[in-house]
This record gives sequence, C-alpha cells and structure tokens, in this order.
Amino acid sequence: NYVGCDSIISIQLKVIQNSSSNQTIQACQGDLITLPDGQIAKYGGNYFSTLTNYLNCDSIIHTVILMYEKPIVNLGNDTSICEGNSIELDAGDNKNITLNKYYSWNVKGNQQKVVVSSSGLYSVQVSSPPCKTVSDEINIQVKNCECKLILPNSFTPNNDGIDDDFKLLYDCATQPTNWDFKIYNRLGQKVFSTTLFGNAWDGTFNGSLQEVGAYVFFVSFINPTTQQKEFYKGDVLLLR
Repeated sequence: NYVGCDSIISIQLKVIQNSSSNQTIQACQGDLITLPDGQIAKYGGNYFSTLTNYLNCDSIIHTVILMYEKPIVNLGNDTSICEGNSIELDAGDNKNITLNKYYSWNVKGNQQKVVVSSSGLYSVQVSSPPCKTVSDEINIQVKNCECKLILPNSFTPNNDGIDDDFKLLYDCATQPTNWDFKIYNRLGQKVFSTTLFGNAWDGTFNGSLQEVGAYVFFVSFINPTTQQKEFYKGDVLLLR
C-alpha cells in the first residue's frame, strides 16, 4: 500500500456457464428455414447457432430440422371403362413420407384408394403437414363396350353415293382380329373375299357388275372383348 505494507485484495469470482437450448423444426422439401443466428438452412440436420445472452455469455441454440418429402398424387390420364366394370383410383402411397397422410376425395372415402363405377370427374386432396396440400383429378367415362356385328340386308351399287357397297360394321371400341369375310352367289361361286376388316364389296366380280338378287355371306373373327372366335352367316340383296 502507500506506506509500504502488504495490501491484500480478495476477489470473489463466479463463473457463469454458457446457456443452451434445443428446438426441433419440421419442414417440407424446398422450404427455407431461418436459424436463430439469421443463417438460412434448406436441408434437414443439426444446426448450432451461437448468440450472446443477457449476461454477455454465449447462448448456444441447437436446432434439429426434420425435412420431409412432399406428397405426390397422380390419378393418371382421363380414361373410360365398360358398363358393369369398375376402376380403382390410387392417390399414391407416398411411402417415403413418414408423417401422417390425409386423403380427401370428392366421393365417399378418405383412404388412399377408392373404387368407382360411374362416369364423372373424380378428385382427391392429399395433405401431409407441414407440407402443402396437393391434389389431382381424373375424368372417367362409362361406355357400352358390348361388341355387336351390324349386318346390312341390302345395297345398291349404282354410284349414287348411297349404299353403293356392302360391308359389315362392328360396333365396338376395338376392331376384331382374324377377320375372314366371303360372299357367294346363288350358284355357290365365291364373288368376294377379304381378310382385312373394313373392306367392302362393290357388287362386281372380275370387273363385271353382278345380277340383282340374294347373295350369301360368311364371316368369322376374334371378338376383341371376349377373345372368342365368332361366326356369322347371312343374306344380302343386291338391288338397282
């Protein structure tokens, strides 16, 4: 001290520990997360932010970001089904998404899949927080798929543009296969033959127009719906 003697100063020292805290954030792929220190994170993982607390010590914040994949829904292209049939619409299982998924259809059902059998526009919304809700829709048309062979009973090959040839029509969405179509006159002579569906007889044989009268035809083919072979026989009148 000022007179040359010891001056003993005792200091009471208290060490203040740094403070710390933890937080977990759930986010969706593509989201940008602002961390406590202002940095931007776009991937899942562990992040540590160092700030200064009110005692001027470090405040360490541990942030766990759980990043989830966005839900995906694709009902497919608009389509049609045959009467009496049904189709299963699948909103996608989104197997990589571990959070709860919620399905909301515009028809009865809140599951991943629904079965429908009538014409209409069907839509679904899939939500999986924290991701945004996604949606899709599909138009279903119900058609009469019963395949019928249409057999005209007469034709007039007079070049007037009306019924000038004779051909068999098939009322079906899909053409038949293995087509075999033959026509015979009353003497049993074959006057026309084709294996190409849609080909028509113009009433001639070897370049000559045939006589007025009845002709017998035979046709066989594979039904595209049943995949069974069908055979038909009939008469057609050639008129003037």
